[in-house]
Amino acid sequence: MLKNPGANAFVTLFADSGINLELGFWVADPENGFMGLKSDINLAIWRLFKQHNIEIPFRSGKCASSATSRRSRAEEIS
Repeated sequence: MLKNPGANAFVTLFADSGINLELGFWVADPENGFMGLKSDINLAIWRLFKQHNIEIPFRSGKCASSATSRRSRAEEIS
């Protein structure tokens, strides 16, 4: 990652369960790939989040079913 121009961080969205951020940076030789660098940056961010007790919210969903609703659906079909 090049130091000049430096990296930039942007807030792209205030989502339901978190804040979406985007990090932009320049590399000297993109033809040689940058996935290793991207992984290193993501792991460094992950470690910093852990050090500062920042938790990433994960979506949770609830799926409920009851015998009554299954019977009602079966009656609709027949």
